[in-house]
Amino acid sequence: MKRNTLITKPNSLSPKSPFQNYRKSELSKTLIPKPEIFISKNQNENTFKNLLADLQSIGISNISFFNLLSNYELNSISEIISYLHLIVNREDYHPENLLFHQRLLSIIPPKHYKALSKLLQENYHSIAFSEETINFIEDEKIVKIIDEILFQYMGLLYSKTELHPTNTNLNLRSKIRLLESINTLLSEDLNIMLYFQMISTYGGLQAYYQNNKITSEILRKISHKGFDTDYIIFNSSQIHSIGPSKLEKQTEWDERLLQIIKKILGSKDEKPEVDIKQNRNKLFNIIKEHYTLLKNKKDKVAALEIINLISPALDKGHSILKKQNKLDEEVKIDNLKLELDYIKDILQNYEGKLPKPRKLYAVRSSKNIPELLFDNKRLSCCIFKPTGLFHGEITRLTLNPTTPIIEFWLEPYQEFLGIATLYLGVNRLGQKTILVDTVEYDNRLLELRGNNGTMKFILNSILMDAHQAGSKKVVIFAAPYGKPINFVNYVKKFSEKQASISFHEAYYFESVDPDNTALHSSSNSKHHYTVALGYNKPLKGVIDYGFTQVGANKVEKLVDGNKGVFEIDVEEYIKENKLISQIHKKEKTSFSTPKMLIDRQPDYHETTINERKEKVIDKFTKKLSEKLSNPKIEITNKAFSDELIEELLSIEKDSFSNELRYSTDDIKKRLQQKASQIIMIYENKTPVGFILSYVSPNLSNEIIYLDTIGIISEKQNLGLGQIMLQLYSKISLFDGFSQIYVLTEKGEKSESLIKFYKRNGFELISNQFKSISNLLIKQLTLKIKENIEDFEVLKAELVTTLKKIIPSPEVEILFDLDHNALQVIIDLEKEFDIDLRYNREELKERSNYKDTFLAIIKDDGIPIASSLCYYDPSLLDHTIFFDTMCIRQKYQSKGIGKLIVKSMLDISKLSKYSQALFYCKNVSKEGINLIEFYKKLGARIVEVLEDKTKMIFQVK
Repeated sequence: MKRNTLITKPNSLSPKSPFQNYRKSELSKTLIPKPEIFISKNQNENTFKNLLADLQSIGISNISFFNLLSNYELNSISEIISYLHLIVNREDYHPENLLFHQRLLSIIPPKHYKALSKLLQENYHSIAFSEETINFIEDEKIVKIIDEILFQYMGLLYSKTELHPTNTNLNLRSKIRLLESINTLLSEDLNIMLYFQMISTYGGLQAYYQNNKITSEILRKISHKGFDTDYIIFNSSQIHSIGPSKLEKQTEWDERLLQIIKKILGSKDEKPEVDIKQNRNKLFNIIKEHYTLLKNKKDKVAALEIINLISPALDKGHSILKKQNKLDEEVKIDNLKLELDYIKDILQNYEGKLPKPRKLYAVRSSKNIPELLFDNKRLSCCIFKPTGLFHGEITRLTLNPTTPIIEFWLEPYQEFLGIATLYLGVNRLGQKTILVDTVEYDNRLLELRGNNGTMKFILNSILMDAHQAGSKKVVIFAAPYGKPINFVNYVKKFSEKQASISFHEAYYFESVDPDNTALHSSSNSKHHYTVALGYNKPLKGVIDYGFTQVGANKVEKLVDGNKGVFEIDVEEYIKENKLISQIHKKEKTSFSTPKMLIDRQPDYHETTINERKEKVIDKFTKKLSEKLSNPKIEITNKAFSDELIEELLSIEKDSFSNELRYSTDDIKKRLQQKASQIIMIYENKTPVGFILSYVSPNLSNEIIYLDTIGIISEKQNLGLGQIMLQLYSKISLFDGFSQIYVLTEKGEKSESLIKFYKRNGFELISNQFKSISNLLIKQLTLKIKENIEDFEVLKAELVTTLKKIIPSPEVEILFDLDHNALQVIIDLEKEFDIDLRYNREELKERSNYKDTFLAIIKDDGIPIASSLCYYDPSLLDHTIFFDTMCIRQKYQSKGIGKLIVKSMLDISKLSKYSQALFYCKNVSKEGINLIEFYKKLGARIVEVLEDKTKMIFQVK
């Protein structure tokens, strides 16, 4: 008997497949049309005639089918018909489903058709594969066969892939489901094919993240923000797990149904928990007879009848509550309906026997497709296929490394029963923050620990994962729609007992990759859908109301619904709930690279920057003391008290005319923006001036917008404005901004204001604001006017020290490298081997980089040493590059090299830098061990290369 003659050729899914043109190694730009397949009116009637009609609708004529069957023995024909019967008899059957199965039947030998039918039957009933089926899967390599069919359909090479399913059962079931409807699914979402192309090309999703040019840059951004990229991207370990509580016992189906009835109808002593907007006495009289049989005899038929009678009442109540916009009550009914559906499945499929759960656990999702694609009605979530309103989102989540997912599993179920969708980013203060947009779950997840116990487990898992990821904050969106409200309500109630949880009506959040560049190849949308930030929009902005109002081709905020977020301090929560001992040790992976270590912002970065700010504040407080009595500078960028806002408004009132003044709401709205900050100046504890600034949502993140400088009238014209602006420029430079924007109103004071800003390093720009305002921009670099005094101090200190070594020292620090400066480097580099020297063009290119500076040491007017440093654009913005240090041979071994390194580090401290990268040869031309030399000065090795070593200095 031939194995490949049943229905189709071995290299296609159907003899007349309309998709052959799309089986290419690269995605076609043309969307696959959804197949037009005739569906018989009585498709679920179990007749051979309907089967023949369905086969004919997918291109297999009756004559072809009978001719093919004639090649088989009678018992094999019987098994083929039985197998096809299983497919067509399903509730959600579609003729398209036959395409995959005809291919499978052509590969599997007829002697295994019975085992194949058993596998299919167990698959459709979502029960654990029997031992017999597992043996069949392993012996006949069914997983490999199905994988080959899948990749062959995509036009990809299976041999290049390494698939590591989280759960073999779920993996196999989901692949069968994908292949049964692959034509329709691909016509709606080509990202599925894109996913498998990535797997085929790179060997795995994590390998794609790491090696693709665009996503690898996103990994660098994750590291730069201070997240543990190795854990987030490459770690798939279990986050948390718990067993059954000793105080709880397994609930039987009849007990559960009685509890639901009590929730709906109440009892003599208790009021009902759920408002279904129905006459409860009337409803009880309808089910009274069945209720008695259920309670006294555990009658399954009576139970099914009760479910059938109660369900319409719940539907009606749900409809009424929806019109009244009572979302909380709506969700309670949704939960009850899912519970009833589950009990109904138990009665019909499990013969009244509930599985006994042994463990509840949370894992980081490997984002495997197709395991992650399908809802199977368990989660009722809009992002899943096949029917979710935003089902394209699930594939977008897999493409983006900044959107991890946590899966919640309950043994012994063969599929995850809950998920939490997470988004990595920062809050208004730039703190590492993970946004929890939604938590979806199936009611079966509650079996082990009940509602509150399970919700606490989910919350603990999210916070333990955030701890491992290195996040400072977790924010849980407080206004989701549907079932996730149950989790939010738990967090709300739990927050009353937790100092680590606070509620905010509005909260700024920005993704690590706000423009979603990871979705550059996405076919269905270039942005995500989140309830918190909207549909097809950049992932940044102020979160308040939820985007749950769905209209034609748009999703809008539901402004009369709930709003806000719950912010959780990760470390405080871990400590408060005594979770540290339960946190698993991180897996060691082979994906961590030296580049990732360099990209990650050092742990001391924030502390170091704050120390620099404190020194600057002290310096400018002394300057203010020349103008004010007992001055004080306060910089506020965290909690803005009502008292502080009133102080600001009092200065506004004294400083500006009515039409230019802000209201309280105007101020509060601006303080919600990213990096919002108030610098307040006091004299004898009385506020006399302020600066208000933030990152405008209309400008780049590298630009800080100076909204207002206000000084009370009696303190104007004393030079306070200039001191405040100089202080503000230094603070903004430390914060990593590259430019300051300011708009001045046109009018009588316009010219004097422009002159004021120009004196302080701003440039007037001709732009789109010209008709209504003047736009002025200040470039923030190391060479800003405010740093000149510091450079002079550093030069003087270096000269004083050098006098102990050389007779007539001079020091120059140059930021604009002209012909003569470049010639100094060229002359001094003659001390190097030829292969290490720069030519003039190479030096000229480096001289144009940001923050380039050249330190030159002279003895009696002759250059004897130099050092070239700059910000290399290939590095992230906390790292400066020390390129070259040259010392004439006769001046070596005198300690000059040590002084140059110290000077380079001191200059770098005048900006945002917290580490300095450099390369060195192991041994100098004169035989000096350079690695040991730099180690003694505080450098550490990052990576040893073939002919040089990569090292880092801490700049603190």
